[in-house]
Amino acid sequence: MDKCNEFSESKTMTYVAVLAALFITATYLHNAAKTIAVEKQYAQDFAHYYFFSSLLNKDVNIYKQTPADLAVLKQSFTLPVPPAGKAEYSSFFFLFMTPFTHFSFWTADYLWFAIKQVALLACLWLTAVLIIGETRTVARWAAICIVFLASQPLLEDLSYGNINVFILLALIIMAAKSHEKENSALSGILLAAILLVKPQFGLLFFFFLLKKDFRVCLSAFVSYAIFRVIGIGVYGLDIEAAYWHNLARSSTSYGFYTNNVSLCSMLSRPFFGALPPLLLFRIYCIIALAPIYITLRGVYTGKKGSFLTQYCLVLCTILLVSPLTEEHHLVITSLAFIALLYDVHVSRLTFAMTAAAFCLIMARYSLNSFTFFNYGLPSLLASGKTLGLLLLWGVLFAASSGNDKSGSRELYRTT
Repeated sequence: MDKCNEFSESKTMTYVAVLAALFITATYLHNAAKTIAVEKQYAQDFAHYYFFSSLLNKDVNIYKQTPADLAVLKQSFTLPVPPAGKAEYSSFFFLFMTPFTHFSFWTADYLWFAIKQVALLACLWLTAVLIIGETRTVARWAAICIVFLASQPLLEDLSYGNINVFILLALIIMAAKSHEKENSALSGILLAAILLVKPQFGLLFFFFLLKKDFRVCLSAFVSYAIFRVIGIGVYGLDIEAAYWHNLARSSTSYGFYTNNVSLCSMLSRPFFGALPPLLLFRIYCIIALAPIYITLRGVYTGKKGSFLTQYCLVLCTILLVSPLTEEHHLVITSLAFIALLYDVHVSRLTFAMTAAAFCLIMARYSLNSFTFFNYGLPSLLASGKTLGLLLLWGVLFAASSGNDKSGSRELYRTT
C-alpha cells in the first residue's frame, strides 16, 4: 500500500487535513471579502483590461502609445482606479474583454471578481479529476485545497485582481485532460487559447510535438491562426503588427523588474548598470536555451516518466525561463506539487527537496522593499522564489525521466 492510500485511510490524518483545509478556506474567504470591500487598488489589473479594451474599440492603437500619451489618455478616461501598466495582451484578448466595457466600471469589476472565484473552484475540481481520478476521498480533497489556498502567490493574485492565472491554469488542466481522453482537437484548441493569454507557453506546443501527438499540434496551429485572423479582422493588421513589435521590445527590460522571479531577473539584476539591457537580454536568451533543451530532451528520452509529470516539468520550465514571471504566476506550480503528491513515488531526499521548494515558492517573504537587495550582487539573496522554482524543476525532471530511485507511476494512475 502506497503512502497516499495510507494517508487517505488514516482517520486522524483525515480530520487534521479537513480542519486545516477549512481554516485555510475561511482565511481565503476573509481575505477575498476584505480585498473587495476595503482594498480598492486590487482592481488595477481589471482597470487595465477595461481601459485598453475601450481604447481599442475607439480605434486607438494602444501598442504605439508612449508613456506620455498613455498618461494623457488615462487622465481623460476617468476611472475610479488607475489602470496598471501599458498594453501587453493581444488584440483578441481585449476583444474577449469588450463585453465588460458595456457595464459601469464597478459593476464590471464585481462581475470579473465573481468569475475569478468560479475559475478558482474550477481549478480545484479539474485538478482533482485530472490527478486523483475516481479516488477522490475527503482527505485528498482537503490536501488539494491546502496546496492551492495555503499560498502567498494566490493571495498576491487576489490583491492584483488578476483572473488570467486561473483561466490559464484551468485551460492547462483541461488541455491535459482532453489529451488523456484522446480528444486531440479540443486539446489543440485549448492550447491555442493558452498561447493567446501567455505566448511563452508556446513551449507546450513542442512538448506535444515530442509526444508525437501531431493532431494536437495541427489543431493548435489552426486554432491559433483563426484567433489571430479574427483579431486582425476586427482591429486591423497594423494593430497586430504593433502588438508583436511592442512585445519584443518590452521583453528586453523585464530582467530588471524587481517583482520578476524568473531566471531572467536572477541573472540580470546583479549586472544592472554594468551592461546594456539589450546585451544582457541576448546573453540570457542563450543561457535559457540550456534548461529548455534539458527539459525537452528529458521529455523525449524519459520513457519511465508519466505524461502528467512531464507536462508539469514543461510548465515549470516555462515559469523558470520566461522573461517575466511574477509571484502570482506561481499559482500554476500548485498543479505540479499535487502531481508529485499523488502521481509519483518519491524517495525521502526528493520529498525533502519538494517540501523545500513548496516553502520557498508558497511562503510569504520578500526583500524587494529594501533597495539594497534590488540590484547588484545582493539581489541574489532576494531570489528565494527563483531558487524554489529551480528545486521544483529538478524534482520534476528526476520524476519525469525516471531517475528518482522510487520510480514513477503510470499515466494518471493514483492507486
